[in-house]
Amino acid sequence: MPRQYRDRYRAPRRYRYMKENLNRAVSGELGDCMDLEVTHHVHTGLTEDHREAAQAFTGKREPRFRGR
Repeated sequence: MPRQYRDRYRAPRRYRYMKENLNRAVSGELGDCMDLEVTHHVHTGLTEDHREAAQAFTGKREPRFRGR
């Protein structure tokens, strides 16, 4: 599949992380699930969209997300 199509239809990172967390919760150990949750939380917090959300919140405006 060409990259332009693969990137276009790729699920946002937050949804991939949520799905992985839920799947792990069904079959994994609690400690492993919590470790994965923390890892995903940290990775999500390092995105441009997270910074934009924080800036929009403090600036009392609507966020302008770009999927990054």
